[in-house]
Amino acid sequence: MACRSCRRIKIVNDGCCCICVTSTCSTHCTKVCCQVTYTVTVKNNASTTINDVCLHVPLDGVFCLDPSTVTVNGQAVQVDCLDAVPVGDLASGQTSTIVYSCTVMEYKRYIRTRALVTFYMCCCCERKDMGVYSNVNCLQVCPCCCCCNNQN
Repeated sequence: MACRSCRRIKIVNDGCCCICVTSTCSTHCTKVCCQVTYTVTVKNNASTTINDVCLHVPLDGVFCLDPSTVTVNGQAVQVDCLDAVPVGDLASGQTSTIVYSCTVMEYKRYIRTRALVTFYMCCCCERKDMGVYSNVNCLQVCPCCCCCNNQN
């Protein structure tokens, strides 16, 4: 896998390149020291294969990743962070699912997260490095356990 920081990546709207990135959280409300699970789905609706797909999620110190929980299509992946989780190539029509869990480390009223999926595709015999953002997840962090229905 090539170093993404050495190449210029064009961030595009999912409608422009037919790549759909969706992120969901296991809960909408939690408290500090509780674990939440995120699921990111990448669907290739393009007519060509996308190559070297990687997931990037900034945890920004508000989350602590549990590396043992990171899976790609149900297979464990050895990572220490979510800076560049390797997903592989996605053929036209193929979907990949990445799941990870992390612990909330900081009290903030709302924590917003957004995944970035980077990849390259060949277009007119030219390599194009691209990135597509997911939707924004908003997790409410409560100061006590009584204000949300989460059993964490």
